[in-house]
Amino acid sequence: DIYLNRIYRLTFNEKNLNQIKKIQNYLTKLPMIHSTEFEYLRKPLYTPNDQYYNNQWYLPAINSNDAWNLWTNNNEVPGNQNIILASVDLGVNYSHPDLQNNIWQNLGEDADGDGVVIVQNGNTWEFDPDDINGIDDDEDGYEDNFIGWDNAFNDNDPMPPNNSYSHGTAVGGCVSATTNNNIGVASVGWSVKLMGLNTSND
Repeated sequence: DIYLNRIYRLTFNEKNLNQIKKIQNYLTKLPMIHSTEFEYLRKPLYTPNDQYYNNQWYLPAINSNDAWNLWTNNNEVPGNQNIILASVDLGVNYSHPDLQNNIWQNLGEDADGDGVVIVQNGNTWEFDPDDINGIDDDEDGYEDNFIGWDNAFNDNDPMPPNNSYSHGTAVGGCVSATTNNNIGVASVGWSVKLMGLNTSND
């Protein structure tokens, strides 16, 4: 009693699941309808390998996987390193292993011309000693503003006190933690650059 020419597919512009279920229930009750079923759209979504990704409930909630999939399907890295986002907060620990590769570097202050303004010293990152000259090289009104600014103390180091945890570091991680590096968390921006700004001494 089933003929292929009697099978119909219905599609809807509105993707309101509750309405679609009501329509399905209505159709199922009609005597001339044999059965109804949903046709689910199955598609793979990119999932990063960061160790705490499964705890980040908010990333699937905003469909970040869908966005990342647009890049990774083409073997590209999501995000754009020319985009600079600022964590306007309580400073950023730019030595954090999940942030250090995405920290914005103001190469307008690169006095020695070596292409970096922060360098690694053991397990921490510090300003390149060869760039520290007390001069506003890029003429933006801030001297030696290598990676951001500390408005609370009016200096060029947005590191939280004693390299401690700060809300700004956590926000920086949400915005631009290095994603898919087997450590820490994944970020919405994946590979965008992060500028640290401390706006409060509290």
